[in-house]
Amino acid sequence: MKKLTIRLHIDGKEKRFTAPRMVTGSVFQKTLQIERHFDHRRDPEYMFQELYPFICGVFGYQFTEEQLKTGYDVRDILPMTDKAINHVIVEMELDPLGEVIPFGRNKRKK
Repeated sequence: MKKLTIRLHIDGKEKRFTAPRMVTGSVFQKTLQIERHFDHRRDPEYMFQELYPFICGVFGYQFTEEQLKTGYDVRDILPMTDKAINHVIVEMELDPLGEVIPFGRNKRKK
């Protein structure tokens, strides 16, 4: 899978961040919550309360919520949230039913 990246304007400069491959338990849990409500919640308050912290978490808190709010186009938050959800699901190696594949059964060929 292609790496998940985001470009933010911070202190007058464009900075690029890459999401780590490691998925923490709290990020995975939040991903499941966001995914359940993603298509049904489009109001701006939900975006600021849930999506901004979620994106920061997926990127390992390499930037703050405030930097994300002021350095990223708000119109791109929903598409980035979708990409972040997909990133977490692919890294967790979920099967088509949404169940985690046991760690010992890694499908990648070496």
